[in-house]
Amino acid sequence: LSSGTGVSASDFSLTSLGISLTPKGMRERDQVLAKTWQWLALIKDAVLNDPHGVIEQYHHEMKVLADTSFKFRENGDPTSFCSSAAERLFDYEPSKLLLGSAEAGEYDVEVARAFLKRMTPENSLIVITGPELEKKELEEAAASASEEEWQTEARYGGKYRQIRISEDLLKEWNHPAEIDSRLRLPGLNEFIPEDLSLRCDDEESKA
Repeated sequence: LSSGTGVSASDFSLTSLGISLTPKGMRERDQVLAKTWQWLALIKDAVLNDPHGVIEQYHHEMKVLADTSFKFRENGDPTSFCSSAAERLFDYEPSKLLLGSAEAGEYDVEVARAFLKRMTPENSLIVITGPELEKKELEEAAASASEEEWQTEARYGGKYRQIRISEDLLKEWNHPAEIDSRLRLPGLNEFIPEDLSLRCDDEESKA
């Protein structure tokens, strides 16, 4: 599983969530999608109903890691640095050029809420790829797009099929009747260091 910014432009960006499935998972892909929306429901609930709870603490952990990574970052290739620094001038003042995107801002619950409100099935584009999709056992699997006919792309001859998400699935994914008990938000990472000073600077260690 991986997630992050899929497409980013000056006035919009798309969030991408990728999941690699086993053959069994591919056969039961609608169930995997249902669990994914249940997981997002957990996150939404945490942000909407607990504005200064665990999500804000996650943000603090990421901020500490980003600060540590920047502080102890090794020198890279000068040519690559100059190229990326020139590109960052479109987004950052010269005084912020080195820090750039490595700096994590303060947690803003209203921004988090606005972002999560946009993460809905209606706003999603779900793409399922795999060479095994035409196999008989997958054709016979109960899946939301299995009844659609295969089409052939004109230029490259690739096969595909597409379908609009049904109203029943939209309702189920938007408002899960229940959350799988195996799904839960992870605990905080107690091993993130916040004090990286050298022991030789500690007066007690000199004694």
